[in-house]
Amino acid sequence: EGPSSSSGSVSHAIDLEDMENGSVRASSKYAAKGSTVTLTVTPDEGYELADLTVTDKSGKELTLTQKGDGVYTFTMPASKVTVSADFQEIEVPAAELPFTDVAEKDWFYEGVSFVYENGIMNGLTTTTFGPSASTTRGMVVTMLWRMEDQPQAQSGAAFADVKEGAYYAE
Repeated sequence: EGPSSSSGSVSHAIDLEDMENGSVRASSKYAAKGSTVTLTVTPDEGYELADLTVTDKSGKELTLTQKGDGVYTFTMPASKVTVSADFQEIEVPAAELPFTDVAEKDWFYEGVSFVYENGIMNGLTTTTFGPSASTTRGMVVTMLWRMEDQPQAQSGAAFADVKEGAYYAE
């Protein structure tokens, strides 16, 4: 039990459990029976609230009202309460590939997704990847160049078979 108010009613403790990947702040540390308590939930970057519960001293779960923007309220019972929250990592859906010649069932799908999403390979056209096509020397040096964050060339191409202005020239 906590401090008594001037009206003589007893306030009860609001205990916040330790939480990982986020936090919960209560509008006060103590509240009298029947009063409205506000909880503000703040997930860490990259996380979202998975579960928020408030239980009384006997373990009974209290009803929470969601107010939006991570704010919840509940009515204080005639006992202390415990607030617990679980946070989960936000799952970012993989970008959909634009290629008509690559399907999710293909053994190379994950590899194509990786090189496309990371800007290493763009495909042969905007709608075809060419998974059965031969890889040229120009393609390989372009992939290596992109993996190195596209450094500026120090001089012109030193290869007689590299045409000026070719996509792989730099």
